[in-house]
Amino acid sequence: MRGPLGLQWLNQSLYVSSLDGVIRFSELDPQGHFIKRQLILRGPVRGAENNNLLRTPGGRLVMAVSAVCDHCATTPRYSGAIVSFRPGGSDLRIVAGGIRAPFGLVYDHSQLYATMNQRDDLGAKTPGDWLAAIEPGQRWGFPFCYGQTGGACRRAPKAVAVLDPHGAAGGVAVLGQVAIV
Repeated sequence: MRGPLGLQWLNQSLYVSSLDGVIRFSELDPQGHFIKRQLILRGPVRGAENNNLLRTPGGRLVMAVSAVCDHCATTPRYSGAIVSFRPGGSDLRIVAGGIRAPFGLVYDHSQLYATMNQRDDLGAKTPGDWLAAIEPGQRWGFPFCYGQTGGACRRAPKAVAVLDPHGAAGGVAVLGQVAIV
């Protein structure tokens, strides 16, 4: 397995997001080793990272998929997006897009939150990374919008919190009514 980055238990199976896709491990032998290993979702984007993986309140899985580059103008369809799919790997959908590198995912009841790593090519102008409330259909404006003022960000949603530049928060959790990054 190349580059495992996300883990999720669901229905007595362990789902692992990796650079190659999502692998489902199931059926333990008496020594506690998995008997079955199945690639349920290939890709979905060659050259992107499949980051955190999370079960939705409705029983699907959501996964954070990075963009294939730091600041390219065009990217493949599922690049730089949060996607969802059924536990068998079918019915792949984009939840929200235009995100350079979504990573940490958490639900607070039915509200999805994600950490977003921003562009690295801007030197001293690199903004802080973000914690964002995710709504279906959102477009966050990557690569042109990265938190600056002006037309490039006019239609982009606003972050819930701005984190340190290059903070690269790999996880987020909700404790009471507070998101912990």
